[in-house]
Parts: sequence; C-alpha cells; structure tokens
Amino acid sequence: MKKLLSFFILFFAFSFSAFAQEITPENEEITKKQAYEVADYLGIKDVAVVKELQSIIATAHYYSQQGLNEERKIIVSRQIQGKLEGVLSKNLYTKLTGNKAFYSRYFE
Repeated sequence: MKKLLSFFILFFAFSFSAFAQEITPENEEITKKQAYEVADYLGIKDVAVVKELQSIIATAHYYSQQGLNEERKIIVSRQIQGKLEGVLSKNLYTKLTGNKAFYSRYFE
C-alpha cells in the first residue's frame, strides 16, 4: 500500500511540475484568482491547498485547450478528479462536485 501511495504522490508531483512550466504570467494570474474563488466557496484558508488548486485548475485549462478526443477527455477528467480528491477532504470534495455549474466552470 505504501508503494502504491508513493507512486501516486510521485506521479502527481511530476504532472504538476510539467504544467507549471507552461503557465504564462497572464494565465498564472487567472488561475490564481480562480483558485481563490474555489477556496472561498469551500471555506479553505490554507495557502498550500490554494496553490494545489491553482495547479489543478491550470492543468484543466491546459487540457481544455488541446482539442482532445472523448476518450482522452474522460481520462483527463478522472485524473483531475483524483487530484482534487487527494487535495480536498471528502466533505469539501462532495460540496465542490455537488455544484455542477461551479465545478464545470473551473475544472472542465
């Protein structure tokens, strides 16, 4: 179990760092603002969690601009959901995904 958890942590760390290089200053400001909007909605005050949300939002924006086929969109959507589940508590994740309009604005 520890090896599996370590694998996922390394996988997410590399995926976050790969997309961090592609964020332009303009996109960084946009994703930062959006991350704070999500954090306000969920009542999150922890800056580290907000930075993780910003990275996840940047990833979602990046893939939304790639023109992926339906199968790849499903895979990316599951990856984003997995990242959110790892960052947020179960209650906060349920609150976020329960509001479909709000969720799709930032993560789809």
